[in-house]
Amino acid sequence: ALRNRFIRSATFEYAYDNEKDTFIKKILPMYEKLAANGVAAIITGMVGIDENSRAGAVMVKAYGPTFVQELTEVANRVHSLGAKLIVQINHCGQKARQIDNGGLPLGPSDTESLQGTPVKGMNYDDMRSLVAGFVKAAIRCKQAGADAVQIHAAHGYLLSEFLNPFFNKRTDEYGGGIEGRSRMVLEVYDAIREAVGKDYPIWIKINCKDMTEPSISPAEFQW
Repeated sequence: ALRNRFIRSATFEYAYDNEKDTFIKKILPMYEKLAANGVAAIITGMVGIDENSRAGAVMVKAYGPTFVQELTEVANRVHSLGAKLIVQINHCGQKARQIDNGGLPLGPSDTESLQGTPVKGMNYDDMRSLVAGFVKAAIRCKQAGADAVQIHAAHGYLLSEFLNPFFNKRTDEYGGGIEGRSRMVLEVYDAIREAVGKDYPIWIKINCKDMTEPSISPAEFQW
């Protein structure tokens, strides 16, 4: 239940101090102001699920050592002001620019990013690791008192790349028609659902058309 229908959609906050592994100093005052002025729910800017998931060093990392502690403080303060907190969890795929453990950005298929950077097509171990990363991030959000998580599967990030035939050239069960291209998204959802229980809200951000040709189509989106 929300106190009204005003929801602050996810907006990237450039909040992470990568040297100190902290984000609360920038995010807390911003969220306090939103909650105090009547917003019913705040969706955070995207949070990286693992060491090769982030768009940049300023992106909050769910795997950081202070994440649960700081998010708990943020959630408690937002709740005290009458609002709810939803954490958007994401892997940036070919758009990842902060890869903590080195290596290439990941995608559904071997390719180059739109900026000309080589992209490594994911193998089955990579995909199992991806699912595990989303699950761990969701569990940490729930532990911290967040009211829900939102899976980011839009805007050309990794799960969106699986959905989009422009990026997804796979010939296995994760490619081809929309049933195959959506398999990774559904596996991420199912694994999170199993981990957090049947009553914990899991939202998803997804678009029905990309600025590419070919693209996911509105009909496939409805599937």
